[in-house]
Amino acid sequence: MRARIMVACTLLAAAMVTPVAAQDAQKLLENYGTVVTVFGERIPVEERQILNTAAGVTVITREAIQKMGATTVQQVLESLPGVVLHNITGNPVENSADLRGFPDGASMAVFLDGVRLNDIQDNSVRWDLIPIEDVERIEIYPGASGPLYGGGALAGVVNIVTRRDPGIPRLDLKGEAGSFGQREARTHASGSFGPWEFYATATQRHAKGWRENDGYRLDDSLVRLSYTPDRSNQLALLVKYSGGAISDPGSLTAQEMARNPRQDPYNRYDGTRGREYLASLRYAFTPASGWAFSAQAYGRRQDRDTLTTGRYGSGFLGSDREDLQGLLADANRTWKRGPWTFAASGGADLSSGTVSADGFYTDIYGQNKRPASRSDLRQHNSGAYLQGDLGWGELHLVAGARTDRSAYGYSDLFSARNDQERVFRESTWRSGLLWHTGPWSSLFLTYSEGYRIPSVVELFAYPGFYSNPDLRSTRAGDWEGGWRYLKEGWRFSVTGFRMQMTDEVVYVLTHPKLFIGENMNVGRSSRKGVEAEAHVPLPAGFAFHLTGSYQESEVTAGPYAGHRLPMVPRGSGSAGLSWSNPDLSVELYGHWVGPQPLDNDLLNQQPDLPGYSTLDLSVRYAYRAMTVQGTVTNLLDRRFASRGITNGITDYFTPAYPQAVRLSFMWSF
Repeated sequence: MRARIMVACTLLAAAMVTPVAAQDAQKLLENYGTVVTVFGERIPVEERQILNTAAGVTVITREAIQKMGATTVQQVLESLPGVVLHNITGNPVENSADLRGFPDGASMAVFLDGVRLNDIQDNSVRWDLIPIEDVERIEIYPGASGPLYGGGALAGVVNIVTRRDPGIPRLDLKGEAGSFGQREARTHASGSFGPWEFYATATQRHAKGWRENDGYRLDDSLVRLSYTPDRSNQLALLVKYSGGAISDPGSLTAQEMARNPRQDPYNRYDGTRGREYLASLRYAFTPASGWAFSAQAYGRRQDRDTLTTGRYGSGFLGSDREDLQGLLADANRTWKRGPWTFAASGGADLSSGTVSADGFYTDIYGQNKRPASRSDLRQHNSGAYLQGDLGWGELHLVAGARTDRSAYGYSDLFSARNDQERVFRESTWRSGLLWHTGPWSSLFLTYSEGYRIPSVVELFAYPGFYSNPDLRSTRAGDWEGGWRYLKEGWRFSVTGFRMQMTDEVVYVLTHPKLFIGENMNVGRSSRKGVEAEAHVPLPAGFAFHLTGSYQESEVTAGPYAGHRLPMVPRGSGSAGLSWSNPDLSVELYGHWVGPQPLDNDLLNQQPDLPGYSTLDLSVRYAYRAMTVQGTVTNLLDRRFASRGITNGITDYFTPAYPQAVRLSFMWSF
């Protein structure tokens, strides 16, 4: 099947590509201008729009992604202030990207071309389902964002826009090889014919891995077709498939890491396999100056099997199917009267999803299955928002509000007495001031609310643990203030934030020896800090980039008051030096993460996970139709643990990857 997808994509592109000399095609492609269509209009993307926004929005372009040589979306996000990666399963393609002191990987709302990717059961995100080569840009909106995006956006919003290559039809063939058996093959075709535009890719990625049981195989394909008959109308269809298998070696004790960090003595067969299908149809209409309407329908299906074993010679196999369908609609209006400017937008969204899950007790091989659980979940969400911007000269007042309703229906097919239903109703609002201090800079001060409804896992049925059906929603009140300067490659920004949380859900070990416990609303917690970023162009094609973040995150009320939140470092930062000319670019990038309490160490009794630093190097060379790129990660071959967890008796650690080298070659027709 995978081979047929690759062949079909190649033949399609070959049939469409016009025979043009390589050097002429390359020049025309470089000079071809286009306007990028935004999926999810609520996040601004141009620098001028960023200056006009009362929030700390960041946009990472495809050009920046290519220069840094990143292979995953998580690696790109790590370059931002306040983002820390945690490796829970032991396989780096499954790293969680944690923002603003939320280390659970389930407090961000993540969208792909306007379609929400968060898991229905626990709001987590499968980052490995998003090939980095298909990303046009990534838009990040940190901080509580409930008034725009509803539940699950406590830490912020990440909107991923897939790549577009309109203009002369083209075909790209790419091959990549690297350390630890890493291989990749990719076919990409794109172009325009009058009002029609197409983009199609097929990618195969696999690796043996550095540790035992540390490999993966990932297959992806994406097709997008858009029709733009005139300036007022556009129709876009997106279809995406992802599938494969990922092995999970798990964590080691400190003694096991010291003896051999590559070993996997107890989780030799752990892993996840599955497939996901996604389809979206979006229509955009601009009937008159100042007006804009859009509507989108989407569907998503996911099948997944996950085997988890451990140190006691037994395993648990979870098998589930998730289906989600939804509708979105937005309207925007802008106008001006004398010195006053007005902007208003509103929208509504509906979604309905189901999850059918089966659990089995097994041996360490995933065999000899014995039924453990069988459940069905029904989830229905609806929400509506309204926001406005009133401007007078250089000063703007912004305000917005949203209301949401989420209904859960849980059925235990083994025991009807465990059946549960819960309905959550939440409302959030935001307001702020924006002041343009000059043509290239602005100041903002904003207050915004957010919330996260307890997940199905936290509420009802996580096999082997104690769920809590009486949990309340976690709420947040977030103050943000900042300044930014953007001009001709110069970028400076600094943002301070203070977030107060109530009823935060924390997993508390009630039986440490058995490693089981209960989800609890522990009370109140706070997160406050400052984030800064600078990008300075230097003479002769050089540029310097620097980011830094400092924050204090602690429980302020409840049984763990006065203690730091686990897995949240006080400080982190990055620095990069790059050089480029029209054909060659070189980037040296370093990242540092400070010490952090271990996961589950709510009383901060164990030693912190030590801080660590890494250095990466990327070199990219393009000549006519050929592009070659080499990347070295962990250039200094530092050995450290990227995540630590405790059960109160023993501490476990996930060893980070050593130095790794990748080399890719792409030819464009």
